[in-house]
Amino acid sequence: MKKLVALLIAMAMTLSLAACGGSSDQPAAPAAPAAPTASAAPTLDKQDAIDAFNKASTIYDALVNKMNAEIELYPADLIEVMNEMADAMIENKEILESDQELTEENVKEMIAAFAEVEKWAVDTEAVLDDLKAQTGDKNAVIEVFNTTSTAFDTMTAKINANITAYPQEVIDVMTQMADSLIECKTLLESDTELTAEEADTLIRQLTDIKNWVDEADAVIVEGASTAPAAAGDKQAAIEAFNAASSMFDAIAAEVNAHPQDFNQEFIDGMIQIAEGLTTYKGLLESGENLTQEQINEIIEISTEVTMWALEIESEVFG
Repeated sequence: MKKLVALLIAMAMTLSLAACGGSSDQPAAPAAPAAPTASAAPTLDKQDAIDAFNKASTIYDALVNKMNAEIELYPADLIEVMNEMADAMIENKEILESDQELTEENVKEMIAAFAEVEKWAVDTEAVLDDLKAQTGDKNAVIEVFNTTSTAFDTMTAKINANITAYPQEVIDVMTQMADSLIECKTLLESDTELTAEEADTLIRQLTDIKNWVDEADAVIVEGASTAPAAAGDKQAAIEAFNAASSMFDAIAAEVNAHPQDFNQEFIDGMIQIAEGLTTYKGLLESGENLTQEQINEIIEISTEVTMWALEIESEVFG
């Protein structure tokens, strides 16, 4: 962005000059002193005008330097006004540096004009300070946003790697948070300035998201064994169950056909296996998300039942 003109040009009489300006809320800029046309011996000494000029220009310089340090905070029209004022002050500087004599009226007009410019600069600085105090720290918000979005992206990657393992409520919350982060990112990347209240609100919202992600991530890590299993794992459990169930049903048919050939202990064991398989069948046929621990148990027990059935078939019915 175009910067303000600072006029630090030494005069033979220790004269210096810097630009000044205002904002959309600042006091109206005073008119620059008109160049004198008459020549007469002034009652007031020319040095009086120079002193007034130097005082005003010192205040201009302070304001210009302050604004140039954060020039991006100020609108282009304000900068343009201040640079136009600098041009007018340069014109008056040249007159004061010259050998041109000033009338008493010329000197009075210049002193009055410089006093107005000085007051305008002081008032403008106060207004700008007040506006800056009301402006939020956008960089602070960006820093919190970056930290939050990094944690959120890490969490999203974990969920996407096993998307079927998580309940719809979690997915919905994550989706809402993603929308909020995108909206916040768009705002932070724009030229829109934030008020202090808006900045504080965004920081609180981003912090809430970060805390939720941290807590959710801790639960997932600590409860990994109870996390929902992937669809592929459930299918493996179904296949193991079907194999065990088929083998068990074949053994059960033989036992029912010849119950007198089997002792009570064997029949009680068959009943226990049947009850276990019935429980697993209910879980696998339900729409309930099974944990990885449940899946592993079904596969393990089903495999044991299958191996047991093959052994019984070979030893008893072979």
